[in-house]
Amino acid sequence: MVAWYGGLQGHSARLEKLKEWGRDNRNNWRQKREDILNQISNLDNIQEQRRSLLWMNYFKKLIWLWSLEK
Repeated sequence: MVAWYGGLQGHSARLEKLKEWGRDNRNNWRQKREDILNQISNLDNIQEQRRSLLWMNYFKKLIWLWSLEK
């Protein structure tokens, strides 16, 4: 009877470890997903900044050329 009880106890411990692993694995995937979404968001922001800089430089050149004509 003691061995049988010990066997169930071992099974319960394995089941708990499996549940814990599943929970950790889900949390890891959620974190990875959030990291990837943040990286995509950062890329969008960087691209927007680059576009803004390109337009700013374009207008600076236009103003500079316009000042040369005077």
